[in-house]
Amino acid sequence: MNGPGVGSLVMLVKSVARLALPPEVQLAYLEPRRLLPSIDERALELDDFVGLTPRFVENGWLGAEEASAIAALADVMRQMSGPDHADLWTEDALGSAPEWAEVRRMAQEIVVSDLRD
Repeated sequence: MNGPGVGSLVMLVKSVARLALPPEVQLAYLEPRRLLPSIDERALELDDFVGLTPRFVENGWLGAEEASAIAALADVMRQMSGPDHADLWTEDALGSAPEWAEVRRMAQEIVVSDLRD
């Protein structure tokens, strides 16, 4: 088999699922990994695998609609990035910023989309 394996898809799904979790659960995931106080690992995990979504669709492992939703989620997170938005990448912001509430909403939609089919 050429290209990414199913393990990469599993990592992408886990990343999206973690973004759908309540802020306190996300922080509980990051803390023992010594990734705090920065929460940029949230974006890095997704970014590691989002570029593989076209291959996942080609392989029949991911629907085009879900791939599009994941790309939109990654785009929202990219818009939140950079020095001008450093205030969004804190523990407090994860729980209080409307941008993070939107990320959670989008991730939740992706996670439950397969359940509606």
